[in-house]
Amino acid sequence: MSLNKKKEQGFVMMESIVSLSILALFIGVVLPFCLELLTIREQAKVEIELSRFLYDSALFYDMTDPKNEYFSSGRATANSVATSKSIHLYVEDEEVRSVSFLSAEW
Repeated sequence: MSLNKKKEQGFVMMESIVSLSILALFIGVVLPFCLELLTIREQAKVEIELSRFLYDSALFYDMTDPKNEYFSSGRATANSVATSKSIHLYVEDEEVRSVSFLSAEW
């Protein structure tokens, strides 16, 4: 009776080691992939915010009165510089977006 119990305990231990190995392999492969997806998602959110800032600047663009605007949200902070024919969007003093107007009617 005790001989069968020892064999059974060894089987349970081997089964546990195999299960933990499969789990560790799964975590080692899937976790970096998920973290990369989260990083890409955050970058996409920032890109969308910057595009929205540029759209807001262009929406209220006045050629006769070019001005600088400061935009901020939870993910991005930008500075919009309007000139007589274009709008430039800067993040940390580096230009990230710009739009030039060839002609416009108001």
